[in-house]
Amino acid sequence: MARKQFLSFLLIFSLLFSCASALAEADDDDDWDDNVDDAWEMEHPLHSGDYAYAPLDDGMVKITSYGGADTEIVIPDTLDGKPVTAIGERAFYYSLSLTSVTIPDSVTHISQKAFSCCFQLTSITLPSGLTAIESGTFDLCKSLTTIDIPDSVAAIADDAFIGCKALQSFTLSPNHPYFFLADGALCRTVDNTLLFYPNARENRTYRILDGIAAISAYAFYDCDLLESVVIPDSITQIPERAFYGCSALASVSLPDSLTEIGIAAFSFCAALTDIRLPASITEISAGLFSGCSSLATLEIPDSVTIIGGDAFVGCTSLTSMTIPDSVTEIGANPFPRSGLQSITLSLDNPTFAVVDGALVRKADNTLLSYFCGRQDAAYTIPQGILAIGDNAFAYVDSLQSITIPDSVTSIGHSAFLFCRGLTDVTIPDSVTSIGNSAFSDCSSLATVTLPASISEISDHLFFACDVLSSVNIPDSVTRIGESAFASCDQLHTIDIPDSVTIIDHGAFQLSGITSVSIPNSVTTIGNGAFSYCDTLTDVTLPGSLTEIGYMTFAHSLSLTSITIPASVTFIDNDAFKYHNSLTLTVTPDSYAEEYAKARKIDYTYPD
Repeated sequence: MARKQFLSFLLIFSLLFSCASALAEADDDDDWDDNVDDAWEMEHPLHSGDYAYAPLDDGMVKITSYGGADTEIVIPDTLDGKPVTAIGERAFYYSLSLTSVTIPDSVTHISQKAFSCCFQLTSITLPSGLTAIESGTFDLCKSLTTIDIPDSVAAIADDAFIGCKALQSFTLSPNHPYFFLADGALCRTVDNTLLFYPNARENRTYRILDGIAAISAYAFYDCDLLESVVIPDSITQIPERAFYGCSALASVSLPDSLTEIGIAAFSFCAALTDIRLPASITEISAGLFSGCSSLATLEIPDSVTIIGGDAFVGCTSLTSMTIPDSVTEIGANPFPRSGLQSITLSLDNPTFAVVDGALVRKADNTLLSYFCGRQDAAYTIPQGILAIGDNAFAYVDSLQSITIPDSVTSIGHSAFLFCRGLTDVTIPDSVTSIGNSAFSDCSSLATVTLPASISEISDHLFFACDVLSSVNIPDSVTRIGESAFASCDQLHTIDIPDSVTIIDHGAFQLSGITSVSIPNSVTTIGNGAFSYCDTLTDVTLPGSLTEIGYMTFAHSLSLTSITIPASVTFIDNDAFKYHNSLTLTVTPDSYAEEYAKARKIDYTYPD
C-alpha cells in the first residue's frame, strides 16, 4: 500500500513538474500565455480581470479562483460593481507567483485552504472584519514569516498554519478579545489553550506558561528548531500530533498531571533519546513514538493498559522493552522497523508471552509481533500458534524464509508487508483467510503456494511483488481482490479457475501479464483490472460477462485485438483508453458493434 501511495505521489509530482517546466519555458511566449488565459476564462465564465467569482444570496460575491501571475496583489473590494465579502475554498490555492496579498475590509469570510500551497507568499494582510481562520487556510505557505490577527477574529482552526516553516511570530493588539500571546505562542483566551507555536521561532527551549490549560492538536507541529519543552502541571492532555516532526526535540518534561497523550503526538521526533511517562497515563496511543529513531529507553508505567498499533514503528535504537502486567491490550504490531530484540514480561503475565523471539497473545495464541531487531534470515513460527497478527512481520528485510505450521488458520493484514528479502512462501492448508496486503511489496518473492482452503485473493495481497513469476490460484477462490497482483512485473501468465466470479478493480494493473483466459464463471471485471499491462497481447473474455468497466484495458498498448462476447451490454467510454490500433471482434448487431461504430474503433466479425 505504501508503494501504491508513493507511485501516486510520483505521478502527481511529475504532473506538477511538467506544469512548472512548461511555465518556465513559456515565460516569453505570448501565444502560450493567451491560451492559458483563454482556458482559465472558459473554466470561469463569471470573472472580472484575474478574479473569478460567484454570487451570494445577499447580492454580494465571493472570489472562487485567481487566474493572475502578479507577485503583489491588493484584492478589490468590488467585482463588476458587487461587494466582495468572501474568499472561497482553494481560491488562491497553488498561486506560485504570489508574495504579498492585501485583503479588503469588505471580506468577512475566508474558506478552507483559500491560500494553501502559496509557497512564495511572505506577507498577508487580513481584513478588519474577518471572523475566523478556517482549516488549512495557510497550510504550506512556507515563506510566510509573520501574521497579524485582527481583533475581529474569534476562531482559528487547529491546522490553519501547518507547514508554515518560516513563521517566526504572530502579532496581536494588546487587548485582543479572543487571543493572547504566551512567550510567542498564540493562545485562545476563553479556555487558555495554546494553539500554535511559530515554526521558525529561534528559541531552542520553551517552557509552557503555568496556567495554560490545554494544548491544541498540531500546536508544535514541525517546529524543527525546538530542542527542549517543559509542560506545566496545568496540562492534563496532549492531543494528537502536537509535537509531530519536531526533529531536534531532545528533551520533554511531562507533568504527573497528564492523563492522556494523543495519536502520534511525538511522532518523528528523531532526536528524542528517552522520555519519562507519568504514572497517570493509561494508554500509549497509536503511532505515539513512530519515527523516533534515537529513542533508546522507555519505561512503561504500571498505569498503562493499552499499547496502540505502530506506537514504536521506526524506533531503530529501541532494542529492548519491559511490558508490565497492567497492559491487557496491544494493537497491530507496535514495533515494525524498530531495533527490538527482546521484550521482558513477568513470569506470570496473564495476557502475553514471549515465544521464540515473538510476542504472543495467550487468549487466542496470536503472534502479535516478531522482534525485527533479531535480523534472522529464516524463522519458523512455533507450532500451536493459531493466527499471525496484523503487521506481525512487516518491514523485516532480513527474513528470507518463513515456515508456517499447520496450526495457523489466519494471516492478518500486512503481516509480511515489505519483507523485501523473502523469496518463497508455502502456506499450509489449515489457513482459511489471508488479510489485505499480507505479502505486499515483498520484492524478492518469486513463488507462492496458496492453500485450497482460502476463498479469495485479498486486496493488494501481492501488490508490487516485483519478481513474482509463479502463483497458483486454487479452485476454492471466488474473488481476486483489488490490486491483488498489481505491479507484479514478472507475472506473465496466470490460470484463473472457474470458481472465480469477480476480478476486482486494478487486480492485474501494471503487471507483466502477457495472456489471460477469463473463465465463464466470471461476471464482474472491475475498473482498471488489466490497465497499463504493457505486454498483454491476448485476452479471452467469457460469455458470462455483461459489462466492461472504466479503464479495464486502458493503456495496455500491446493488445491489438479482442473479442467482445454478445453478452456484453455495456462498455465504458474509457474501457480501451489510449489504444490507437485496436480491433474489436464483435457479433453482428450487438452492443459491441454499436459501441465500435460510435467511437470509430476498427471492428470485425468472427470467422
